[in-house]
Amino acid sequence: MLQIGAFDGTTNDPIARSINAFGWEAVLVEPQLHPFLTLQRLYKEHPDVQTFNVAISDQDGTRPLFTIDPVDDLPGWVQGIASFNRGHFRQVQRHLPGIDLAARMKVTEVPSWTFDTLLRHADIGHVDVLQIDTEGYDLELLRMFDVPRRKPRIIGYEHKHLSRADRAAAAELLVACGYRLAMVYGAGDTVAVAAPDT
Repeated sequence: MLQIGAFDGTTNDPIARSINAFGWEAVLVEPQLHPFLTLQRLYKEHPDVQTFNVAISDQDGTRPLFTIDPVDDLPGWVQGIASFNRGHFRQVQRHLPGIDLAARMKVTEVPSWTFDTLLRHADIGHVDVLQIDTEGYDLELLRMFDVPRRKPRIIGYEHKHLSRADRAAAAELLVACGYRLAMVYGAGDTVAVAAPDT
């Protein structure tokens, strides 16, 4: 399985329990250094779990990642809202009245790989399960992954930060590839399962 946006491996993580309970082989990707170090420590005794401190992009190199460091007057979850999209913080701002998130935003250059580069480094030929949680970047990653060619059996992604048009585009992409979709409204996620005959 491949997870993009693994964060610290525990916070709001939909697949951590399955990795531990069923001994899944997994490739976990997280671009933020401090959550990544926690993730790395969490799985250091799991030889079938590989962790990579990179972002996924359309080319190898670096990308600016917008982040906010957690401090005493902010809830711990703010570290999980890192995004390539500066505008994402405007959506989050409504949950933190009286706090100017834009003033606390910082930009960090993080290494970026394409999916091809990642899978080559991980020595993975096929992905059965793809899980994406990237604060509004999910549609772009679905497109970059080349779903029609790679065709994982199960795809999970976070739709709650996507615009209505992008939600529709993501659903149309997957339905056109033969997936059946279910939306988990409380979590703001979509799960797509490849139809048996695809």
